Amino acid sequence: MSQPVTLKDIPQTILASVGITASFPGESLDRYWSGWPPVDEVVLIEATRRPFGADPWYPLPKGNMAALVKGRYMFIRNPDDTNEVFDLETDPEELTNLADQHHAELVAEFRRLLNDRQSSTHDQRKPPTPPQPRP
Repeated sequence: MSQPVTLKDIPQTILASVGITASFPGESLDRYWSGWPPVDEVVLIEATRRPFGADPWYPLPKGNMAALVKGRYMFIRNPDDTNEVFDLETDPEELTNLADQHHAELVAEFRRLLNDRQSSTHDQRKPPTPPQPRP
């Protein structure tokens, strides 16, 4: 699979593969192999700082970090509120930060998307309803 996907889609994917419908966050990944048109999905990534025993190489020494992958770009908001933007097609190793290279509109759009996505994700954290077999 060449598209970025989110782990929240795994429960729906497993249940759909055995014919069960349930109300979990996310959608079944079968949309990628069932011939449906591709989706321009925005994937949210959040990493939480380990409070104790973090090794020096651990990427979160200053706090929690959040990122989005949308299309060819990855946006990272660091704990100190600095931004990073990488073009995953031309820079898959994420060596050139585009946030510092006259991409203010792209950074602003990603910041808005990240704030919206985090707000909606945190509002939806509630227990799922039990699965129901398909008729």
